[in-house]
Amino acid sequence: EPKNWGISVGDAGKTPGYQNSLFFSDLPSKGSVEISPDPFSPDGDGIDDELTITFSLPYLEAVIRWEIVDMAGRVIAKPYYNYQVGQNGKLTWNGHRDNGKQARLGIYVMKISFQDAVSTQSWETVKTVVLAKPL
Repeated sequence: EPKNWGISVGDAGKTPGYQNSLFFSDLPSKGSVEISPDPFSPDGDGIDDELTITFSLPYLEAVIRWEIVDMAGRVIAKPYYNYQVGQNGKLTWNGHRDNGKQARLGIYVMKISFQDAVSTQSWETVKTVVLAKPL
């Protein structure tokens, strides 16, 4: 059955012989996204260098579109765009623009949307984050 196949979210990757990593007895009724750290400072000192989003979805698997927008409304980065994910996961952004240059200090809007891989349902959220540097 093709609908029974998807991206493994198990820590070891593949899950043959074990309960399928996509199995959930109950899916949450809505999704959630947590961001940390906020603010973050991608300056290479090893402290808060990457922004992490942790998500839980009301779908077994989905396609994510994560866009970083500056305060002028320009999309400066798409860390994950049309990227397949499982029901739970963590993704990171290193603070760089799509052109490879470091993003400027300031407040950024993150548009994060998920589309169910099986149906046409989607879920999205908008978050803000501060890109800073230590004083």
